[in-house]
Amino acid sequence: MRLPRVSWRALIAFGAILVLLDIGTAQIAKRVLPQWFSAMPGSSARAFSPLYHHGFRPMMATKQRFGPLLYPIYTNSLAMVDGRARKVDPKAGGCRVLVMGDSFTEGVGNAWPETFAGRLAAAWAPRGVEVLNAAAVSYSPTIHYRKLKYLLDEIGLRVDSVLLFLDLSDIADEWEQYDLGPDGNVKGRAPDWLMRRDREPAGFDRAWFLLQDNSAILHLLRDAAIRLGRSLWGEEPDPPRPPAPAPRAAPVPPLGAIEPPPIVLAHEARARRVAGAWEDHRARWTIDQDRYDAFGRFGLAKAAAMMDRLALLLRERLLPLTVVVYPWPDQIVAGDRDSVQVRFWRAWARTRGAGFIDLFPLFLDKGPADEALARYVIARDFHWNAAGHALVAEAIDRQFDPRRSCP
Repeated sequence: MRLPRVSWRALIAFGAILVLLDIGTAQIAKRVLPQWFSAMPGSSARAFSPLYHHGFRPMMATKQRFGPLLYPIYTNSLAMVDGRARKVDPKAGGCRVLVMGDSFTEGVGNAWPETFAGRLAAAWAPRGVEVLNAAAVSYSPTIHYRKLKYLLDEIGLRVDSVLLFLDLSDIADEWEQYDLGPDGNVKGRAPDWLMRRDREPAGFDRAWFLLQDNSAILHLLRDAAIRLGRSLWGEEPDPPRPPAPAPRAAPVPPLGAIEPPPIVLAHEARARRVAGAWEDHRARWTIDQDRYDAFGRFGLAKAAAMMDRLALLLRERLLPLTVVVYPWPDQIVAGDRDSVQVRFWRAWARTRGAGFIDLFPLFLDKGPADEALARYVIARDFHWNAAGHALVAEAIDRQFDPRRSCP
């Protein structure tokens, strides 16, 4: 049986229709499906820093994916997350509050107006107060200190007060991830995803991104190839992690020695029943004796030593510091109200003359833990959603007066 002959015109017409459908499907998909988004090399707002390990590129206006969430992210001329890509005069007058922290304070998963920093900026602007957010994912006291020194000494940033949010994961990061090198800059102790930076794009990168971003077929083939590679060879392994360092002396004389307090484990069993709700358990050192013994006690001591440096840096400039602590889902479920995190940093702040705000009751007093997590935390994660950020912004606005330290 002879197959019917197909004319070249018919093949060309069929190919043209297929290409149009392919491109049209891609245009719809990338506008309605967050999972479609992929960043071209060099288009990420994040960047490596030779001084303080990592941060942002200045004057970026792009999008970022956090799990299934896709949200806009802007940075200002000081390479800080902001409401838009704007020029900021480091030496400008007026009342200015510098906010520092990690991913919670950066506001991952949320657009700037939904984050607590963005909400405070909007609420305080009519009072003549400017909010600058120097936070980024996976920051901890070592990075806070070096970045603050960079901002104050090398950039000449003028601020009136510092509001620093200390995260529970900072303790693991301090002990396992970051050190100050001989040059006084932050060095990572082990490779991690933060250092797999998008390089500046070459011509091939731009061409391939343009093709796969506007072709449903190429996009699906790319994703299928990635999944096949992971199933055959697994994730790219990190090089062996060096062992944690032995306990060391504080790098500066302490202003008042604080012995890390004994851990309280009364609610450990209750916390374990939701162990599968989120994968990151770095915060569980306050309710897990093994983690406390492995890195909690030493991480606290190292974090306090770096915070001593930061406090001295601010004291020399007569700038007030306020420390804020808050729970992860682990502590909310465990009812870890009198947490070692709260007791330790409250004592540190008192002996260093810093302000202190405890946000543990803010979340622990919101009814059953499961309901509080569903209301204020991103699903299947541990960061705050828009409602959680609104809750934090209201609490900070009640407990912190930005005008007290301003002229």
